[in-house]
Amino acid sequence: MAGTLELATRLRSLDEAGLAWVIESHGLSEERVDDYFDLAERALAPAAVQRALGELDRAALAALAVAAEHGESSVEAIGSRLTGAPVSTDEASLTRRLLDAEALCLVELHGDAVAVFEPVARRLAEWPAEGLPDLARLVDEPRPEQHAGPPPEGADERSGARAFATVTAVAELVESLRVDPARELQRGGLAQPDERRLAMASGREPGEVAQLLTMAERAELVALEGREWLVTERALEWMSRPTLERWAQLADPWRAALPDPVRRLLVGEHASWDEALLEVLAWEHPASPRLTRDARALLDDAEALGLAVDGVPTLVGRRLASDAGGASDALAPFLPTEVDTVYVQHDLTIVAPGPLDPAIDSRLRGMAELEHRVPASTYRVTPASVNRAIAAGESAASITAFLTRISLTGIPQPLEYLITEASERHGRLRVAPAGQRGSLVRSDDAALLDTLGVDQALRPLGLRRESAWRLVSPQPRDVVYWALLEARYPAVAEESDGSLAAPARERIAVAPRRHDDAAQRLAARLIAARGDEPGAAQAWAARQLEAAIRSRLAVAVTLRMPDGTTTERDFEPLGVSGGRVRGRDRSAGVERTFPLASVESVRPSR
Repeated sequence: MAGTLELATRLRSLDEAGLAWVIESHGLSEERVDDYFDLAERALAPAAVQRALGELDRAALAALAVAAEHGESSVEAIGSRLTGAPVSTDEASLTRRLLDAEALCLVELHGDAVAVFEPVARRLAEWPAEGLPDLARLVDEPRPEQHAGPPPEGADERSGARAFATVTAVAELVESLRVDPARELQRGGLAQPDERRLAMASGREPGEVAQLLTMAERAELVALEGREWLVTERALEWMSRPTLERWAQLADPWRAALPDPVRRLLVGEHASWDEALLEVLAWEHPASPRLTRDARALLDDAEALGLAVDGVPTLVGRRLASDAGGASDALAPFLPTEVDTVYVQHDLTIVAPGPLDPAIDSRLRGMAELEHRVPASTYRVTPASVNRAIAAGESAASITAFLTRISLTGIPQPLEYLITEASERHGRLRVAPAGQRGSLVRSDDAALLDTLGVDQALRPLGLRRESAWRLVSPQPRDVVYWALLEARYPAVAEESDGSLAAPARERIAVAPRRHDDAAQRLAARLIAARGDEPGAAQAWAARQLEAAIRSRLAVAVTLRMPDGTTTERDFEPLGVSGGRVRGRDRSAGVERTFPLASVESVRPSR
């Protein structure tokens, strides 16, 4: 059986990409890893070995189990044991699987011989006690069936309805995060108040918010910065796109996220996208419950995106999963028809007779409050909403022109009065920076300033009267400005020189969160520390010999002789000190001592 010395030696022979793959597949971190021996010891820990085994399919695991049972085996003998079994494979395929296992540093291949690292064999032997398959089950357990039944009645229509509902829910979640970011807990998951808020905004149950957030993050619409979920620049553009394009920007990342084993099962001729698929996946990858768990979440997302209905893939789903193209075209006929006109009513409400075109909806929300979601969305124009629109760059004329263009009923007189009055009142309060962090609020209307001073909702601002026409606050300008707008006061923001400012309400994530490639960093650090100078090579040889002494292993030592020639000795090292190596020359049966500097290479003796 192979162990730490062999693994450390093999790790040192890998290039940066191969080393990073081993680190990542074993789930190792940078902590307490100073050299290849540290890395080898951690890679052979039970949890790390188990995680790496999860990268292999059942046939590869069965081959490992056969080799482990015999201590060492040949590719031919392993293939013979698997002949006729559900995992039976030809020699070329078996060799490829064993090469994959070697790349994961789970086995060593010497020509036709297969040697399993001892901790790997031990881990496989422990499987039955944990409910995982032993060698007999790995080889002989039959593969579960996976056959899709006929599509449910009205599957295409249900597919379209689900896709539309999910796109709408994600849009509402993004809109809510645009106004107010959500806090992620240290242990993971959203803070309960934020989860409830996002559930209410999206029209879903609190337990469904995580799924929507995952889809939005996968599409790079939201990102986690520190402990806050923020929208991205991509989200602001996405919100104005037609529903079909919005759907595609959620569905394409779903396809990209499919692990290869899951994708292969999804596109099978008789594939069902339900528990049967998960059973087959668990059979094919018995050491990877994480893969099955991830696949379950992806299947749930497939149902939400209209790619499957009750576990049966739709035409849309099959085209998307196989990357055949035309998924959007297949879905389009079954999405609700969007409208681009509304009814503007005398009670200041605006009613859309169907799902409103996203670009129109986005602008309308800037000047009216959403009271009821689709399919018949209802908005209400208020003095505060008009004031907010003007603060964002609209004018009375642009608001009126926009509403006139989309209205089937013209602009009622009460709405005209409201828009005119709100625009005239706009700017009666002007908020500017003051001092290091504070701000001042000024107005020609002293009575209005009196109202601000006694408004309990504004107490956190710490407003204090400085003169008849001015209030001061220790809070920054933007905090005061948005607080006044939320409290429905006609405020505008100014720069220190009196020019108008347009503070952005939303906080935009700088960039979507990317995978922190700690594995790549560690691999680069170890390779850089390896060095080519004689001292580094000598230190490496010393570590190899010390590891052999601890494990009581014999090694093959290549020595550089004074005349420049080299010789290899079958050597059992007993001590390394003072720059010299002492041990037993097994070929000659005598004890020898030689300079560490003369050691050209050390490898495990076979």
